Formats: sequence, C-alpha cells, structure tokens
Amino acid sequence: MNTLPPELHNYICELACSEDGTTIRSLNMVSPYFNEVTKPFLYRNIAVSSIEQISALSERLSAVPVHLRQIRNMFISDTPSSPGPSHSENSTNLLRAIVQILALAAPTLLSLALACRSPISTAVFASVFRTTFPVLRRLTLSGFYPYPSFPNKFPKLEYLHLNGNRNPSGILEMWILEEACPSLSTLQVTGLSSAGSFVAELEEATRASELADSLALDSTDLTARFPPHLKVLIVQAGPVPDRVLGETLLLNDKVMMDGLWALKTRNGGAIKISLLERAKRPLSAEDVKKQWGESMRP
Repeated sequence: MNTLPPELHNYICELACSEDGTTIRSLNMVSPYFNEVTKPFLYRNIAVSSIEQISALSERLSAVPVHLRQIRNMFISDTPSSPGPSHSENSTNLLRAIVQILALAAPTLLSLALACRSPISTAVFASVFRTTFPVLRRLTLSGFYPYPSFPNKFPKLEYLHLNGNRNPSGILEMWILEEACPSLSTLQVTGLSSAGSFVAELEEATRASELADSLALDSTDLTARFPPHLKVLIVQAGPVPDRVLGETLLLNDKVMMDGLWALKTRNGGAIKISLLERAKRPLSAEDVKKQWGESMRP
C-alpha cells in the first residue's frame, strides 16, 4: 500500500463508500495517513438509527467544514434506544436536530430515507418539504406524512416513496406533486388501508392519463392527475385491518382492494401501474434502511 500513489488511495476510499459508512470509518482509523485521506469521504453516506445518534450527528456535522461535508446518501430513523428526557423536551430536541441535519446535507444530497414514528413525525416530514434539495434524486418517507406544500423544492427528484399515511387522499389534486417534484418519474405509495377515496383519486388520475394519451382530453380538465413526467406508479396495501376495529372499516378496506385490482387492469396511458402483493406487516425502519442501502448499489 505504501508504494501506491495518493490518487489510488483516494480511489480506494471512494469505492469504500458504497454502503452506510462503516467501511470508510474503519479505514479512517488505520493510520494518521489514512485519517487524512479518508476525511473527504467520511460523510459521503450516513445512517443514524436512534434519537441519540441523530443528536450526536447534528452536533458533529455543524463542526465539519463545508468542503468535507459532501453528503450524498442519508438514512435517518428516530427509534429510541434508551429512556431519555421528558417527552416534550425530547421531541423538541429531535425536531431541531433533524432540521439542522437536513439544512447541512441538502446542497449535495442525492438520496434520503427518513423513517419517523415519534409523535412529531408530521412536523419532521413538513421540515423535509420546506427544505430545498437542489440535486436530490430519491426520497423515501415512512411515517404519518403530510403533503408537499412548497413548489420546486425537489427540482431533480425522480423517485418518491411515501409510506405510513393510510389514506393519502388529495395528494394527486391541485397539482401538489408536480409543483414540488417537476421531474418525478416513479411514485411508490405503500401502507394503504381503507383508502377508498385515495383509490378513487388514482382512478381519476389514471383516466386523465389514458384520455390525454389518446388525445381525447386535456388532463387539466380533471381534478386529480399524475405529475407530467411520471412513468411508473407502484401501489401497495398495508396489512389487513384487525376485525376488532369494526365491520365498517373492513368494508371500506374491501372497497379499496376492489378498486386497486380494477386499477391493475387499466393501461394507465404512458404510465406503468404496478400493484404489489398486500403487505403482511407494516414497513419497519429496518426495511426502509435495507431498501435505501440497495438503491446505492451499482
């Protein structure tokens, strides 16, 4: 290794950034020389999986110079690992830390996966939608998410996976997605349950796509529509609702499933519609992290 030029050492460090950052951090501790060589790559890929790790990362990143903070891929989960401060204090600190991390990472971030189960999840996801990500290509949000409310915050976003809102009715109306994500080509919505109104929205957007594709109708004539560059729509229902929740909920869930199966038979115009098999369990933070890691593989 001592005979190799620094350029090759630099290339080796870059190859070591193909996962969650474990390898590059190990290389960083090999020697004083590799401590210096690896510095530009230490924060290339980041994965934090607890409230404590999020807080520590926020403090650490704020002290890192901009030229060494070239974050490309990031996974965040707020799973608590130990008893902490009072609930309200913990929530406030968590939100503050995530907002700071997003602000520091946003300029260079290419992929972001965020799994949030805390009571402030809606505020956390709203902070994502308020932040401008100029080069972000992939975004996964798992938890009770709100809808994007600011235009052109994700100008380069191509893949969006939303999980955790059981009936995200309205997200395809008022052109919300196309204004926030004008380059979106793949939309994945999972964790649906008793989501009859959202399925009706999907049906209307599909009809608009079919008619516009056949030049029979301008899609702007309908309330719900897909983003203009969307090519793939992936939909998945969450686990079957428990019977103890009541027959009305089960009936609504059946209406949803019937609508989804009917949607599968539609051609969708230029959009490929993929209906995944119903999930047997809710999407976990580990599932989200696994999918995030797989998306980075060459």
